[in-house]
This record gives sequence, structure tokens and C-alpha cells, in this order.
Amino acid sequence: MKKIGIIVILLLISTGIFILGFNGDKNYEPNVHYEVYLDAKKIGTIASKDELEKYINDKGNEIKTKLKVSAVYAPEGLEIVKVNTYSSQVDDVKKVYDIIAENNNFTVDGYQFTIKFTDIDNTQTTKKLYTTNKDYFTNAVTNVIKSYVGSDKYDAYMNNKQIMFTSTGSYTNNIYLSDDITVKAGHISVSNTIYTDTDSIAKYLLYGNNPSNVQYTVKDGETVEEVAYNNKTSVNDFLLANPNLHNANVLLYSGQQVNVSIPDPQIHVVIEEYVVKDQEEKYQTDEVYDSSLISGSRVVSQDGSNGLIRVYQNVKTVNGVINYIDGIKKEEITPVVNEVVRIGTRYVSNTGTGNWRWPTDPGWSITSPYGYRWGELHDGTDIYVGGYGANIYAADSGVVVAINYNGSMGNYVIINHQNGYYSMYEHMIRLSTFLTVGQTVERGQVIGHIGSTGYATGPHLHFSIYVGYPFRGGYSINPMSMY
Repeated sequence: MKKIGIIVILLLISTGIFILGFNGDKNYEPNVHYEVYLDAKKIGTIASKDELEKYINDKGNEIKTKLKVSAVYAPEGLEIVKVNTYSSQVDDVKKVYDIIAENNNFTVDGYQFTIKFTDIDNTQTTKKLYTTNKDYFTNAVTNVIKSYVGSDKYDAYMNNKQIMFTSTGSYTNNIYLSDDITVKAGHISVSNTIYTDTDSIAKYLLYGNNPSNVQYTVKDGETVEEVAYNNKTSVNDFLLANPNLHNANVLLYSGQQVNVSIPDPQIHVVIEEYVVKDQEEKYQTDEVYDSSLISGSRVVSQDGSNGLIRVYQNVKTVNGVINYIDGIKKEEITPVVNEVVRIGTRYVSNTGTGNWRWPTDPGWSITSPYGYRWGELHDGTDIYVGGYGANIYAADSGVVVAINYNGSMGNYVIINHQNGYYSMYEHMIRLSTFLTVGQTVERGQVIGHIGSTGYATGPHLHFSIYVGYPFRGGYSINPMSMY
């Protein structure tokens, strides 16, 4: 009996050894699996990396259709690590995909354009734009440049077919972007705004995130200038938004639909031109006090006539706005003859005459008129004449009420003309040494000299006229309405 028990035990032991030895040999061959991590957190283990990538691509048909791409890839932050393991346990690919789809965004092949711009105060702005085709961006930039330059002018410049004028006209010396633009190809997240055509990129580059198709119905009798002003935009920006309207003098009709979108340019189109133009110089009225005449009487002793001056300039514009003028020379074609008026009983008045004098010498150019630009009111007229140091004259008699410096306006002077009007002169390089607050100044008296202090891109005079004290309840009017 004992012998039989021993035999059974030996048989069991030998069988166990056989079984254990067989299973042990099997575990010596490890499995190749893949651990999946999302943002450094493990979300599962799969048997095939290719299977997951194919599943992601197959499930991305909606993304592929929307973005016009051929493949969809794993999101940023997804890492698939090959491991050798004795475990046979793996997760279903669909389960892992659902976790990825719930927690992150997939990617597609594309391009990231980085646009950097440094302003004159050294403030740097950086914007990023994503597209599936880099040619879309290149073509969009070209379209934006043409919007500011004009297609014919741009093509003539690019193809070296410009014709140099013989008397007056303009010649384009250079067209470029002042932005630093770089491009990087790679996988981009579908969480970004990804542009898939040229037109949508061009609209963004012109209008940013502002609506690019704001419509307005023209009222009976409205002009281009009135429509632009009433919608808080400049005439230039209005024409930019309505390329079918070729100039500010085009006639509008009642009920006409026009675009009054306010540009918010994301790039800076610089145009450098050589310009020669004839400019009419309006005559001034010289007042001569004559004690032989009754006080307050005015007698014209010489009629005035306008003159004509030819000016030669290098002009730089940025996004359609004059940024800088370099005056080369000017020629007198027809001399101006000033009107001479004799005024009885000369005296120095601290009250304006209402006969406004132009605040600079002849040969001036208006670089930026009064009115709205980019949604903000430009409360005066920017005048360029002769560069740094040119004379600035009191536009009418009055009392100096402010002499100050401001980070935006630079050195400025405000004159109260004692008749409800105030005039303001900004960006002076220096003031006349005699000028003090409370002092009476005469019409035509030199009060300072042109500069570019404050926020200014070049030497010019910012000239404003207010009804009431500026910024203290007063409101600005167009200075040109007084001439």
C-alpha cells in the first residue's frame, strides 16, 4: 500500500515538473506592446502603433473634409513608447482613441506663420497664423499689397515697366513689408484657426478679427466723405473696402450698399515713392494798420491772387497712410500775391479777428487730414513743410492758455481766441523764447518751430481748432472749414 502511494506521488511530481517546465519556456519570449501617454500621463497599452495611427486617420474624415487635407495625426503631447513585456493584456484601440479625442486635439500637416512687428516706441507685437498651404499666405499678402498699391501700379513695379514722368507724377521706388515674417512646417493642432484659402487669409490680414463685410445703405445726397465720417472711418479706408469706387469724388446713389468695415491691418505694407506735384498756394491777407482810417474800418488796397508751387518729395506710406515726407526741393511756378488790407487805428487785440491765417509757410503738404481713421477721430490736420525748424504761426490773435509737453502730442501750445475758438499746435521741436502762458499773441506771430516730439513719425505740425477748451468740454472741428 505504501509502495503504491509513493508511485502515485512520484507520477504527480513528474507531471508537475513537465507542466511547469513547458509554461516556463513560453514566458521566456516577451511580447512587443506600445504604451500610450498623453501629456506624460499613461492612458493605455496597445498591440500595434500602426493600428492606432490608422484608426486616428480613419476617424478624422470630418477634419480632412473641412481642412482639405489627406491625413489626420495624433495630437501634440501624445507619445507612443515601444515596450517588451511578458504581459498579454492590451487595451482596445477604440478605447484609447476615445480617451485621446475627449482630452486633446488632433493635428494635420500645415504651416505656422509668425508675424512680428516693432513699433516706433519699441513695442513688439507677435501674431501667429496657420494654414494648410503656404502659397495661400503668399498669395494673400500679394492681394493685400495690391489693395494698398493698386494692381496696375504693383504689376508695373514688379515687372520693371514703370514709366518715369516728365513733369508731375509719382514713381514707386520700393514696396515691402516692415514685419519680420517666418514660416515653420509641421503638425498643427486643429484647435487653432486654420485657413484653407487665399481670400480668408487676405481678409484677416486686412481686418484682423473685425467684421470684414459691414454694410451701409447710402442716404440721398450723401458723399463718400460724409459716409466715411459718419461711420468713423477715413476716406482712404472706405475706398480700400470698396475697390469698385475709384476715388473720393465718385457719386453715390440713394439705397446703394457700401462696405464700411474698419481695417485692422495685421501686416504693414510700406510704399516708398518719388512724387512731384503742383500745389496751389492760397494768398494770405496782410493787414496794415492805418491811423488815417477810422477805427474798425477795413480797406482793400491790393487784391490777392493764388500762386503755384511745384514740390519734389520722397513720400513713405504705411498701410495707405503717409508716414514720412522728405522734401527735396520746391520751385515757384506762379508767385502768390497777398491781399493787403488797411485797418484803421492799429492796436494789439487779444481777440481773434475771425480771419484765419495758415499756420505755416508756403510749400506745405497735408499728410493726414481731419477725420476718422481706424475707428478713432484724428482731431486735427497734419501739415508738413520744410522739415525740422520751420516756422509755426498763430492762426489768429488770442491769449496763450497752455504750454506743455505730452507723450503723444509732444511740445504743444493752446491759444484762446476769446471768441469761442481755441487753436492747438503739436509736436514742436521748440517754442519761441518769449512765449508764456497768459501772453497775448497776434495773428501771424511766430510761436514755435516744427518738430516730431511726442508720438510722431516725422517732422510735421498737428494743427487743431476746437469750439470750447480742448479736452475740457470742447469739441474739435475740421480746421480746413475755416479757410
